[in-house]
Amino acid sequence: MATKGLEKITEKIIADAMADAQATRQTANDDCDSIRAEWQAKTERMKAGYEEAQKKEEEAIRQRGQSSSAMELRNIELQNRADRLDETFRRIEGRIENLPSEQTCRLLAGLLIQALRAEFANEDENRALYGEEEAQCPEMYEILLSPADREAYGEQMLRFACEAIPEPQYSERMKKVQLSEQTSETGGGFILRYGNIESNCTFPVLFAQLREEKEGEVSKMLFS
Repeated sequence: MATKGLEKITEKIIADAMADAQATRQTANDDCDSIRAEWQAKTERMKAGYEEAQKKEEEAIRQRGQSSSAMELRNIELQNRADRLDETFRRIEGRIENLPSEQTCRLLAGLLIQALRAEFANEDENRALYGEEEAQCPEMYEILLSPADREAYGEQMLRFACEAIPEPQYSERMKKVQLSEQTSETGGGFILRYGNIESNCTFPVLFAQLREEKEGEVSKMLFS
């Protein structure tokens, strides 16, 4: 009898243990399912976030590409305009530099006349302000040309200038204007020297001034 009682107790313990184990396994399975579902949800959210971030990055790259392309096109257009302006002014310079000899001489004479009249007017203003003795007017005006231009145009351009400035009040001053024995590689045009001052009437300087004054006007004509 005692043995039978022990067996019943043993069977009861074993049955309870099996029930506890089954319950533990079920709880563990439920926990695993819950954890698995949670991580699946997290994975889906992360995947969606990555996809959204990727879409945003792709859109940003596309927009940067469009912006870069637009900027590149604008730079090309601006460069084309600059090239056309450069070419236009080079043609102007070329025409002036390749004028026939007579026209070149008269052009130089015209520039000389303009420069001398400006200096004579400045002399008159200084005399009016400071008096004859304090005016410190130049004693001599020297014209510096390139060696080739001095030989080709020097005497003739000075003669043209003297003929074009006939005013009596300037007749004595024109006697102070002479060709310098010195020459200078001017690139065309001349330098008018008086005392320690030089007035640059060379073609490179005049072309630069012309472009500064006329570039806006020429640009409108070319691109409007």
